[in-house]
Amino acid sequence: MYLAASLLALSLAAADPPAGGKPGPVTDAKLRVFGSYWMEVRREDAKGVTVDPFKLFCFNYDAGTIHCWLRRGELTEGSQAGDRVIIRAEAEPMQIDFVYLNRGQEYATPAIFQFDGRKLVIAEPTTPSAVKLRQDGVYANRPTDFTADKKNKYLLRTLVPCNYLDQD
Repeated sequence: MYLAASLLALSLAAADPPAGGKPGPVTDAKLRVFGSYWMEVRREDAKGVTVDPFKLFCFNYDAGTIHCWLRRGELTEGSQAGDRVIIRAEAEPMQIDFVYLNRGQEYATPAIFQFDGRKLVIAEPTTPSAVKLRQDGVYANRPTDFTADKKNKYLLRTLVPCNYLDQD
């Protein structure tokens, strides 16, 4: 835990040094994503919109792992060794990559994100959803906007802050 917190602090400091003692926009975006638990309140894709809490999840993203649990139903938290998140908040739109291990190879689901007040909105591809991890963060399948339709096949998640293992 100490190592993960130290690595997070180093990555935040290196990405956006504070000017005048205040965090900059890059650090602020990373702190908002990594510093909160998130409850999915809406999921939209080419098939339609889901707001049924029994079909939605809660998440905790950090530099070292991704945790998720059902918003309703059995309260079982899941995470997988090697899962992590890479944020490039200096990009426009801001980028978030969900990285996981599969048979020793790292894959990423390249996504974009924005804040809408206190909400976190994430757009991610559904086809293909994951590709081999690239250190430069350049992916042909990264979404370019926050719409979901049959042409672009994006998945949009709208999340609000919650508490650890919250259910409603």
